[in-house]
Amino acid sequence: MAGDKRAIKLYGMAMSTCTRRVRCVLEEMGLPYEIVLVDLSKGEHKQPAHLAVQPFGKVPVLEDIDGTKIFESRAIMRYLLKKYPTEGAKLQPQDAKTYGQMEQWFNVESENFNPEAASLVWETLWKPKMKHLGEADQKLVEDKKTKLEGVVAILDTHLAKNQYFAGDQFTLADISYLPYTENLITAGLGDLLLSKTNFAAWWKRCSERPSWKLCKTQQEIDF
Repeated sequence: MAGDKRAIKLYGMAMSTCTRRVRCVLEEMGLPYEIVLVDLSKGEHKQPAHLAVQPFGKVPVLEDIDGTKIFESRAIMRYLLKKYPTEGAKLQPQDAKTYGQMEQWFNVESENFNPEAASLVWETLWKPKMKHLGEADQKLVEDKKTKLEGVVAILDTHLAKNQYFAGDQFTLADISYLPYTENLITAGLGDLLLSKTNFAAWWKRCSERPSWKLCKTQQEIDF
């Protein structure tokens, strides 16, 4: 829901993995927002104006309509559910047991899935576009593929008995996996994920949601 005069501002790039994670939440919640471009290719994320709100020089940063500023995509996601509980109810379970399950798999993404996926995407998708960085490190790629296969096997086992990571409800946990899953498929590594029947079925359900269709990768950098 971009374009409202009293809109939340999301500073980042539409193609950014972490920006897309937050944008999907905003779309699911139906909150008015606008994306304020921070052009990574021009180093705008390392300029004083951006460093004043994100001292680590990364994206995204969310500025709420009351002026509150939050960075780190997963923190922003949790903040939005806390700040707008009515709109956020659909993205988090209300009972403690299922809520704990959501947080558990949300953290699995951060600690186990993301590190391996991020390295693979960098080496196989982005690095080849930036010729000055040299060739992909094939030894690292094979190592990360092996590690990611182990992680996805565990996810697949869980999804054999659950439509989504927190049972039958689509939640923050599911959204957190979407950007790198799509990037891995784009990088030609989809078999690592989609050869797992239950994970593949989960991806089909999630990727067909209107919120995610809007958040698909948009290349804003001319490589």
